Amino acid sequence: MNTVAATPATLWQPLDAWAPAARPRALWPYLAEAGSLTERLRSRDTGFQVQLLAHGHTTLSEEDTALLEAKPEEAGYVRQVYLCGGDERPWVYARSLTAGPSENWLKELGEHPLGDRVFANPRAGRSPIVVAQLDAHHVLHKEALAHLSPQERAPAAGPLWARRSRLTVEAAHILIYEVFLPGLES
Repeated sequence: MNTVAATPATLWQPLDAWAPAARPRALWPYLAEAGSLTERLRSRDTGFQVQLLAHGHTTLSEEDTALLEAKPEEAGYVRQVYLCGGDERPWVYARSLTAGPSENWLKELGEHPLGDRVFANPRAGRSPIVVAQLDAHHVLHKEALAHLSPQERAPAAGPLWARRSRLTVEAAHILIYEVFLPGLES
């Protein structure tokens, strides 16, 4: 087992590749959640809610195209949300991607949690979760903070923990990136 923290060349690492001393103690149960992150967050605060930030067609990166098993010419569809506590404070920035006919999975959600829809299907599956620590120069770090107020952004100036996995339900593949914000640790 690899017990060193990830290096830039290997940004996304399997859960067990992170040495226990390198893991963020308060966040690790959320990062390692194999079931519905929505349910875990809802159990923390019954006022849990989704704030829709943006959605629409996008160009997929080569890596995202490969992870989705999409055709290179297929248009991507992105949905960006904050998962928030009852006080509307963002806890997690989530960026979900899909391609082709699978886009209906994201188009129809509005402010409803993706996790509720996916994990309601008993045949839903998840690829192994990989985790990264994102510095302020990473595009996901920037996206995660883009819609926060300056006061909310200040504690998140340092590295942010994130996870990535592919959800599969019926014939749809949904790639989800989740960036954990400092508000979840408090």
